[in-house]
Amino acid sequence: MNRLSKKAFTLIELLVVIAIIGILSGLIAVGMNGATGAAEDAKRKAHVNDFKKALLAIYTFNNMSYPIQTVQCNIGDTTSAGCLTLNSFLNPEYFSTIPTDPSGSYYTYQSSTNGKSFTISTDFSNGDSYVYSSVSGSSNVSCGETVNFTYNGSSVTYGTVVSQAGECWMDRNLGASQVATVYNDPLAYGDLFQWGRLDDGHQDRSSATTTTLSDTDIPIDGNFIINPVTPYDWRSTANNALWQGTSGINNPCPSGWRLPTLTEWNNEIAAGSWTDRNSAYASPLKLTIGGYRPYSTGVLKYVGSYGYYWSSTISTNSRSYYFYNYTGTTSRIYRASGYSVRCIKD
Repeated sequence: MNRLSKKAFTLIELLVVIAIIGILSGLIAVGMNGATGAAEDAKRKAHVNDFKKALLAIYTFNNMSYPIQTVQCNIGDTTSAGCLTLNSFLNPEYFSTIPTDPSGSYYTYQSSTNGKSFTISTDFSNGDSYVYSSVSGSSNVSCGETVNFTYNGSSVTYGTVVSQAGECWMDRNLGASQVATVYNDPLAYGDLFQWGRLDDGHQDRSSATTTTLSDTDIPIDGNFIINPVTPYDWRSTANNALWQGTSGINNPCPSGWRLPTLTEWNNEIAAGSWTDRNSAYASPLKLTIGGYRPYSTGVLKYVGSYGYYWSSTISTNSRSYYFYNYTGTTSRIYRASGYSVRCIKD
């Protein structure tokens, strides 16, 4: 009797072990699939960004028009008659081989009837659509009008304002849900970018952090990359061209818009006599004090006390404008820091 009980117990143990192994195998498979999906989605974003840069260049020399294709076509599919004009522009002038989606499908393209705007779309690994929409060479947008564009994968509408220096700016920081009502309005703080990065999710104030530096212009995920040692950059080797002008490799602003230069920030400071957070908020830009994320930890600091804004200007590091309750100034800042971004029309 005891011998039979022992055998039965051993069999149960084996069944439990087999079940545990099955569960662990399933979890490992899910984890591997998730990692593969994230890497493929990063590649999709990189491809769309490459198409964006090429199309912005085409817009300039093609009589200020994107290739006109009012019905969606597959980029790179030479059997698609509607895309022949687009493909003739892209290949071989911009691509020796036009990129295809990691899943083997094509990216789709569609323009407005006048060639002043376009969309490029694909699907993420989880089935969600990823769409980039240009803003009709939005240098045509007059200040006071709204700008519609895709930010961080979603369609948004921002207003535009004429600044004290006579420039056209967006009326809020990238990622802000509204125009500021006071200088410490949390709904107007917006996101915090590392210098030179796209709106890939890292700019979210609560995004996860990693110490793994990126060896490419577009990291494989949306983590905030911390680097507490020199040169305090999120990229393993610096690239100074990431935010230079509307055609900057990773310009997070929509078509026709860009990061301001340090000179443009200084012009605003002089025109508005900005001396502190009150005068910066009192300007048409209504700047806020959303704090920042340090390059060394990524943990939010000085939220509700200081405002920090990137420029596209570089020196030894990158340049920014910051202000608080009784002063404002420009400074050299390490690129792994997370600062606010406000776009200016080119």
